[in-house]
Amino acid sequence: MNYSFGLRGHDIADNFEEMCQKARENGISKLQFAMAKTMNNIDFDKLGYDERLACEVKEKLKEYGLDVSVLGCYINPVDENRTSLEAQLRRFDSFIDYAAAFNAGGVGTETGSVRDLAYTHSDENYRNFLKNIELLVRKAEDKNVMIYIEPVCIFTIYSVERAAQMLSDIDSKNLGIILDIANIINAENAGRQDYIIQSAFDSLGEKIRAVHLKDFKFSGKDKQFALAGEGELNIGLLFDGINQMQKKPDIILDETPLEFYGKSCDKLREILGR
Repeated sequence: MNYSFGLRGHDIADNFEEMCQKARENGISKLQFAMAKTMNNIDFDKLGYDERLACEVKEKLKEYGLDVSVLGCYINPVDENRTSLEAQLRRFDSFIDYAAAFNAGGVGTETGSVRDLAYTHSDENYRNFLKNIELLVRKAEDKNVMIYIEPVCIFTIYSVERAAQMLSDIDSKNLGIILDIANIINAENAGRQDYIIQSAFDSLGEKIRAVHLKDFKFSGKDKQFALAGEGELNIGLLFDGINQMQKKPDIILDETPLEFYGKSCDKLREILGR
């Protein structure tokens, strides 16, 4: 299989026009696009959804042949500060409208933390997360937009098992997963990496709609991220899972500066023998 790899827009440039130009120059056609990080002169909390801006973005993306795999709107949906939480939920709500306007694959977020790790992982905090995110899922259903949840070991949805529970508790065709194995692995479970990868595809399956691809290395208990193919990630096993899927997820290189994009793509194709 001939794989293509997308990149995060803000790893290309921190200016929208420059991002589009450099993406085309480097043969990049798929983006994870966090508008607030490349249009940093706009306060999206104040602006909300703006139809004129949405049309301008849509036309510019089309001009440069760019598809948005993930529209990034990373919020803390368990924020205990009610004012802050409501502002973040409103922003995410408006990004659902933006995603509909330029046909993004989905709107992506991590799941936030509160107090300490034990409480963040608690059932009580999980139930609070469900209550907040379900409102957004219903809006996404109305707009025919996907919401993508990215599990991270220090956040509310912290494991494959918790992600599968979420998909069961919020039964919606508009809810999917961004799989980033490097974000699920920690010092305690690193020895079970192969099991975690296999269980992700077994239990999340076709709900995996995007894959973030970065690597990791451990020095004792300290984890450091690395360019894909330069660490301890079992890339072969990960792609075995991807290859078995009926609908292939978009693959986005993560923590990869633009100057290393070509090198990383070559390294991955070398590992994969393609």
